Order: sequence, then C-alpha cells, then structure tokens
Amino acid sequence: MAKNQARRILVDLGAAALLITLAACSGDDSGTGDSFTATATATATATATATATATTTATTSTTGTTTGTSDTDPSTSSTSTSGPDSTTDPETGTTDTTGDPPGYCGDGMIDEDEECDDGDANGETAACTLACKTATCGDAYVQEGVEECDDGNDDNTDTCLDNCVAASCGDGYIQSRIEACDDGNDDDLDECSNECKLATCGDGIAQGAEECDDGNDDNTDECTDVCLNATCGDSYLQGDEECDDGNDVDDDECTNECTIVVNNVSCKAIKADNPAAKDGVYQLDLDGPGPKQPFEVYCDMTTDGGGWQIMNYLRKPSHWDIPIFTDSGTVGDTVNGFSSGATLQAQNDQFRERIIIYLKLMENGVSQGKQWMVTERPAPIPFSTINSTNGGWGYRDSRGYSDATVGNVCTHGCSTYRGFGMFHDYENGFGWCGTQGGNYGCRDGNNICWMPHSLGCNVGSARCAYLIDDGEGALYGVR
Repeated sequence: MAKNQARRILVDLGAAALLITLAACSGDDSGTGDSFTATATATATATATATATATTTATTSTTGTTTGTSDTDPSTSSTSTSGPDSTTDPETGTTDTTGDPPGYCGDGMIDEDEECDDGDANGETAACTLACKTATCGDAYVQEGVEECDDGNDDNTDTCLDNCVAASCGDGYIQSRIEACDDGNDDDLDECSNECKLATCGDGIAQGAEECDDGNDDNTDECTDVCLNATCGDSYLQGDEECDDGNDVDDDECTNECTIVVNNVSCKAIKADNPAAKDGVYQLDLDGPGPKQPFEVYCDMTTDGGGWQIMNYLRKPSHWDIPIFTDSGTVGDTVNGFSSGATLQAQNDQFRERIIIYLKLMENGVSQGKQWMVTERPAPIPFSTINSTNGGWGYRDSRGYSDATVGNVCTHGCSTYRGFGMFHDYENGFGWCGTQGGNYGCRDGNNICWMPHSLGCNVGSARCAYLIDDGEGALYGVR
C-alpha cells in the first residue's frame, strides 16, 4: 500500500541520519574523516535508493537492508537496517528497524477498522463522520445537502421521519401533538383535510356525508350548522319561507310549503293573522270549502292599521269617473291603476268602513304626503249597497278630526268615484270633507275639501290630489 511505502521511506531517512551520527562518534585523533565520509556516503546512497524505489513503485511493498561498517572500530560500528520500525542494542550499538507505524482516524488514509477517512474533511455533517464511519440516516448527524434531519431514531411521530426527512402534513404519519390525522393524500374531501385536521362540520369544506359546509353557524342562510342544505321543514326560517315549524303536519298554522295558514276571508283577517303582511295582491276565500270561488284583490296593509280591500286605484284623471261596480285594468298594477268594483260586488261581502287615501295631497303647492279620510258605521252592510246607504256613518281622518254622525255621505252623488269621495257633508258647521265633484283647476282632475283643517271647499288648485307621477295616486277601499 502507498501508505506503508511512505512510512518506510520516513524510517529509512531516520536510519540514515542515525548512521551519520554513529560514524561521527566513532572517529579518533589519528584522522577518521575518510571512514566518516565512506559511511555517510553508503548510508545516503542506500537512503536515496530506498526513496527512489518507494517513489516509482508506490503500489508495491519495498523492503531494503543497508549495512555500513566503519573500519575505525569494526566490533562496535556495525549498523543494520531492515524496515521502518527500529530497536537499538545498548551493548553493541546496533539499530534494527522493522514494521509500519500505526495510523489514526483523520490522517486521510483508510485503515482496516475505518469505513472512510477524508482527513480534515471528516465532520458531523460530512459524508465521513469524525469516527471515520460512512454517514447514514439514523446516525444522529444531519448530512449536509443529503438529509433534512437526523434524530437517530426510527420514531415517525416526532419531527424527523426514519428516512431523515422532516415531518410534514401529507407524509402519512401523524405527528404527535401537532396533527390530528395524516392520510398521506391531497384529497380535501375525505375524512382528513389537507391541513391534517379531522373533517368536521363547520370547517368550510363539505366532506363525507355533509351536504354543505359554509364554515359558520348561521341557520338562516343556505347551509345549516349541521351541514345540511336549508330546506322547508328544518325548523329554521330561510329565504322566502313565511314559517318553518319543523314538522310535516300540513293543517297546522305552518304548511308543509312553509307558508302561514291565515284566515283569508278578508284583507283585515290576513293582517290580523300576520301583522307583517305588506301591501299587495292576496287571494281571498270568503267561505272556505263553500261554493264561492277564491278571488284576488289588492290589500292595503299599511294605512290606518291596514286590512283594506281596494275598490279603485286611481292613477289618471279619467279614473275619477269610473262607475263604482266596475272592473278595469289588472289587479295590483299600481303604475297604471285598476278597479275591482264588479269583483267585490259579485262576492258581496259585508263591510262597515270606507276609506279614501290620497298618496300625495298638495296644499298651496306644498306636499302633505299621504293623508286619508274614513267613514264608518256600527254594523256592516253588503258591498252591493255601499253607494246607496247614505246615512248612519261617522267620520274621522288622518289629521285627527272626527264626527260621530254624518248626515249624508252621498251629497255629491255616489255612482262614480268622483262623487263617492265626499265623506262628510256640511252638517252642524263641521264642513265638507272629501273629493269635490268638479275639477276646479287641479292638475289631475279634482280638488279636495278639508274644511275642518283649513281653506274652504271650492278652493281650486289650492288643495289637490296628485295622481300621475311616481308615488302619487288615490285609493278607495272598504274594510
């Protein structure tokens, strides 16, 4: 081996130096320079020969023996050399050198008990450790550029796996105290999420048997807090549902379609059952399972407590002259106007109140907003007589004026809505209240009397009901 050859060269050089020393010491006064020179020359020659041999044959074993003898004292000046390891006889002065010097871990040469030896490159993070062992996963040393970690154990639930890769979500091992699960895949819809958390309702991911998962506990949206799609019957009020009682009983107060069962014999009954009912078209059925057919009517649910069945919704000046018992337009068309007098006459329900609603009442050019007048009687009368029963009415209005008795509510005629709107006569100086029978200069065809409040009756454009623009109109109704 090259390593052993190098060691022998070093030993030979040491032997040569020893010979020179011995020769110098054996000389006498008579002159021994020649003897010293010869010995040194022989030794140097042997050393050079050994060196040359070691250099040119680095892969072979070289053994040489050089003997030099001084003629000064042949009995004590003999030197024998045969190998790099040496011993000296103190009696004869003879030095014998045999064997190789011992190696060590870190000398850069691999000995029999070493797996590797990179000399100064050995290290805890190198390919060859400080113990001259080849670096491997599990040796507790993190090999630079090769291993992410190395904790020296095979526990795959800690931060370093047994293949010296740092533990992470998705590696198939559940990291203790950090991961709840780890199924080793990227399927976010199974029982273990891509964040290594167990699938649960409310985590924002619809998994397994979940129909939905919006990540919140709001039961009024499209997904309940038990991760089921919102449906009628789940006991939560959602979307367009009017009710949800969570049962499949169809004849209780909430139907299986999540609509409120109301007493729909009149607009007033609907309002009583559902105080949140809004203005709009409703289906009425006066006798339930009886022979009368259900019908549609527009209900005003906001004015004076609501519950008014609208006879006429005026949006044009010509609408003042519509006959009382006439149907026109489309029920619920509040833009173009409509009337339902014939429908209400056919049903002939009984009523005890009448109302006229001015959505935009103008006084001296200033809007008064919505104002209304009501006539009422103690006992109801059939709708078919609503325009022919002149007496027995009382009066009240949105401005707080009232009169328990009104002599005649048809002083201006009641065949059309123009005269039908005069709700109070001049009786006892109370003054006229209601729609004037003539135009008298108002923009939309009729001026309004409200004498207890202000002005007179024939005041022309000083007080008018506006009809034609957005937010305007006049409504006649019964309750």
